[in-house]
Amino acid sequence: MRPRRGRVRFPGPLIVLVLGMALPLAGCGVTRLALAAGGSPGAEPPTMVPLHIRNPILDTGADPWAIRYDGWYYYTHTTGSDITLWRSESLSGIGTGHRKTVWTPPPGTAYSHDLWAPKILRFDDRWSIYFAAGSGSTEPRFADQRIWVLESRTDDPFGAYDLVGKIAADTDRWAIDGDVLVLGDRRYFAWSGWPGDENLRQVLYIAEMETPWSIVGDRVLLSEPTFPWERRGGPPYINEGVRFLKHREAVHLVYSASGSWTDQYCLGLLTYDGRGDVLDPASWSKSDRPVFEGGNGVVAPGHASFVLSPDGLEDWIVFHSARQPGSGWDRVIRIQPFHWSDADVPQFGSPLAPDAGCPLPSGDLSVYPLLDPIPADRPVQIRSRFQSLALVMETAADTGRAVLETPSPEASPTGPAGWVLRVRPDGTASLESTAKGRPLDADIQGNRPILAEAGAPASWRVFVHPEGYFQFRHEATGLLLAAGPAGADGRRAAILSTDGNAVSTFWAVTALSAWPTATEPAGPTPETSPEPPASPSPSFAPLSPSGGETGEPTASAGPTTSAGPTGSTGPTDSTGPTDSNVPTDASGGVPGRISGGRLLLALFLLVFSAILAGLGWSWRRARRGTGRSG
Repeated sequence: MRPRRGRVRFPGPLIVLVLGMALPLAGCGVTRLALAAGGSPGAEPPTMVPLHIRNPILDTGADPWAIRYDGWYYYTHTTGSDITLWRSESLSGIGTGHRKTVWTPPPGTAYSHDLWAPKILRFDDRWSIYFAAGSGSTEPRFADQRIWVLESRTDDPFGAYDLVGKIAADTDRWAIDGDVLVLGDRRYFAWSGWPGDENLRQVLYIAEMETPWSIVGDRVLLSEPTFPWERRGGPPYINEGVRFLKHREAVHLVYSASGSWTDQYCLGLLTYDGRGDVLDPASWSKSDRPVFEGGNGVVAPGHASFVLSPDGLEDWIVFHSARQPGSGWDRVIRIQPFHWSDADVPQFGSPLAPDAGCPLPSGDLSVYPLLDPIPADRPVQIRSRFQSLALVMETAADTGRAVLETPSPEASPTGPAGWVLRVRPDGTASLESTAKGRPLDADIQGNRPILAEAGAPASWRVFVHPEGYFQFRHEATGLLLAAGPAGADGRRAAILSTDGNAVSTFWAVTALSAWPTATEPAGPTPETSPEPPASPSPSFAPLSPSGGETGEPTASAGPTTSAGPTGSTGPTDSTGPTDSNVPTDASGGVPGRISGGRLLLALFLLVFSAILAGLGWSWRRARRGTGRSG
């Protein structure tokens, strides 16, 4: 007789007991939101001050390229002498993140000088970097520029790279600014080049790719500068800065037009019809006007790249612009949001004015985890990064003098170091002294911050720096609150400054402990990104292979230009992990909290389970007492 195997019995009432305890607690796992000390579970989270990022995000740079992959932004731009990458979790901090030079060319080669417009793309499990370079020994100097390709040795974009070689069509001529389009299992390479050997005009070419570093056959002319807005500043006449941009089923090619050294540099747009051969120019149409050009104090925007916000909900353009009118190739890097029309055509609107502020990208909170958020309508302490001194209003006399003192850990919310930011619908805030009950304003003549009369509409805009410090800019004058030099009494005064890069204009903000918040947000809640004003819907003209110009001069009076690729569409993964600032569960509650209703349900099921368990135990005792047949 085969012996019976012992069976482990798991009583039914115990299952009910476990479920009764677990169900009400479901969804209450660990999240980034936790109850703050002194807070209460039922309290509403505080209103946060709308933050703006400092734009430009980089004070120097050209030909920006940004992509998002595996939760990180990878960024690069022209350095001229090497290939340098930046990595950041934050879109607004792409130029201040971890930096590494991944490749430097050896001297004395055909690619040793004038490295322009690098762009990094991922194919399979390797990274490819495309860049233009030359020998530096020709006359004119840039006459032998070609596009070269690096390939990573591993799947780490910050790892080592090897030069694979030159990517060129059978007609191997001057070439810069390449980008890759992936459609199904086919890849295409587009770039800007010279039709001949002289710098008369730059046109756009396309060819099919065999590998990430090789082209099949010869080049196909896709676009040349024919509209008046594409020919400003020439000769040479310019189409360059190629960047593919995909949205749902739509495929576009954004490019830069007009002389890059002029104030009229701008962006144009080609659109693929989705049906014909990608290599047939008739399958593409061109906008008859620029889709993005200078305005609102921003000069010569061009050479764009496109990425999603950290939570994947917003589209952003990364571009360079001239530092000021007439500055030519002296450029800065800017970003701003854009949206799409119902026909899936990008709507870039106009450049955001430098003094208007750029909203914090949606979900862009990862560079500020150690900083206190700025609650609205609750006292905070404002400390200068310059010497960690607190901004204080003198109370001895009603002079309205703002000075800086060593912050006290026991600072009173209503004391001289207390400030309240009261938010307005336009995204600005008043900066009100808790000791005086009056807002801080600007003495325009004396260039000093002063206390205004109670109720005066003094407005400040709050900017957040990629390093996590804040700046306060007076809306009416455009001046920044700053820590000034020591006075005759040895105390430092608050001043107003025009230098946005000065360390004296950076401040740390801390909520005073006497005003605990109910929750500890993951970071400041970003202002809802305003949609840029829609550009007039451009009309499109079909392209033809023979749309060239005639009667052009045979000599070039202007310099050639470097313009480079952009963006995170195409073969890269531009959808980052979603990071909601205040996540909610299916019932609308905040994860991490146990509601009163759930607690009552848990107690009810616990008692019910205990009763069932007791009945089951009594039933088993009765059966053991009467024996068991069989």
